[in-house]
Amino acid sequence: MPAGKTKHMSRTRNRQGRDDAGISGKHALLRQQFQQTLRSMGEVVLPEDVAIVDAVLACEKHCTVEEITGRVAVEHPDVSPAHVRRTLRLLCDLGIATQMEVGGRQVYEHIHLGEHHDHFICLRCGAIQEFSDSQIEERQIQQARQLGFHPLFHRLEIRGICSECAGGKKSVKTLADAKAGESVCVQELLGGHGFAMRLTEMGLTRGTCVQVVQNAGQIVLDLHGSQLGIGRGMAGKIIVSAAEEA
Repeated sequence: MPAGKTKHMSRTRNRQGRDDAGISGKHALLRQQFQQTLRSMGEVVLPEDVAIVDAVLACEKHCTVEEITGRVAVEHPDVSPAHVRRTLRLLCDLGIATQMEVGGRQVYEHIHLGEHHDHFICLRCGAIQEFSDSQIEERQIQQARQLGFHPLFHRLEIRGICSECAGGKKSVKTLADAKAGESVCVQELLGGHGFAMRLTEMGLTRGTCVQVVQNAGQIVLDLHGSQLGIGRGMAGKIIVSAAEEA
């Protein structure tokens, strides 16, 4: 953390139990934990550090470094993305926040004390949908007990294609999930530019239709009468639909 003098920031609490930073009582405990840890490391707690933590705890969605920097910059215009990024790393190390990669960008979310939810993540548009299912949670606890495992925390992320991006086509899936003998057409490539270029050189572009010859280990495709072998990792980044629905 940048060196500097510690400033004491006065705070008021409203009727809903939130202070002037929009932090609830239980989140105030997390802020306190962060401050105590920083001091135990011999670091000075700057007003910017507290403002970054408050911005994360007050955000009820998945935020990027840029979004958090923008919120903090309202009161601290000199705060830098690098400062925010360092603070976020510490928050993740302390278990106060979690990080995930969506659409090639890093997003952050604070933990929800006494609550738990999981995520559906669209690989095409990056949309994140939160959901809770008590049966899933109970099943995980049962499995842990059977194995004698003592879980401390967990995170479930289900990645796929949201209904809007799928365009209502129920058969949208990855090429890795296509069955032998099935004819499919490429709808989307989820890798980066290099990945797309590599597939283009192989003759696979959006709209290309192929037949799956084999799906055991390496995936073998029939492309215009020629056979093409693709690894499962690569096939998992190729979104296809049934040829008759393309």
